[in-house]
Amino acid sequence: MSWRISQIESRILYLHKYTADEVAAYDKWVKILSPEDNLAYLQDVLEHCVVRPGHNVLDMGAGTGGFSLVLKLIEGIQLTLLEPSPEMIRCLRNKPLLKDVPVVQGFCDHPQDRDLLPVESFDVIASRQLFNGLFDPLAALENSWAWLKPGGLLLVTDGFYDRNAWTGMWEEEVDRLPLSACRNMAMVPYLAEKCGFEIKAVQAMTRTNQRPSIRTPRYMIVGQKVTRSGTITN
Repeated sequence: MSWRISQIESRILYLHKYTADEVAAYDKWVKILSPEDNLAYLQDVLEHCVVRPGHNVLDMGAGTGGFSLVLKLIEGIQLTLLEPSPEMIRCLRNKPLLKDVPVVQGFCDHPQDRDLLPVESFDVIASRQLFNGLFDPLAALENSWAWLKPGGLLLVTDGFYDRNAWTGMWEEEVDRLPLSACRNMAMVPYLAEKCGFEIKAVQAMTRTNQRPSIRTPRYMIVGQKVTRSGTITN
């Protein structure tokens, strides 16, 4: 007997749980964030993750578009969203700033997901509160490596969640998802290094964590895709 359900079963449950009502409840936490909250988040990100006009940026696990709206504050980027839940996509499409942004429906943490996006097509792959909910974080990192251009940056932002943060129908996930209740900043960069990334930053999101709306402290990891020759092209 396996110690957890299969990835296919996990995905079916994920899509089943995110009903329209559950997505609406989730989106309430996005809507309470003020422009000042979003600016603080962006400032933390840009301190260590260079995002320039003209860059192709992927918001991996876009949810209802909260982080996408932060990224949209950077003028001139080409933004693409990756999200598996149809209800999440429907919700983010109702946000005027995101209604015309390209969206790819799909997961990111299985080798077969790699075909969803062209290889070496993004300058930056960014995520917010994604990795704590992944069935296979290593596969997501390997896919990110494939999708990034040489020299491209991987940005992972997440929170220091405890086991008791997983409640109700989500409680059963805490022992299925490897990063569900990770209380340190070492695990994600450790895994990213195993996938070939050169780690550029590992730190708390100082400005964000000072905002009164933030209940769970956040941290960020920045890794760079450096080719075997050490060449950086962007």
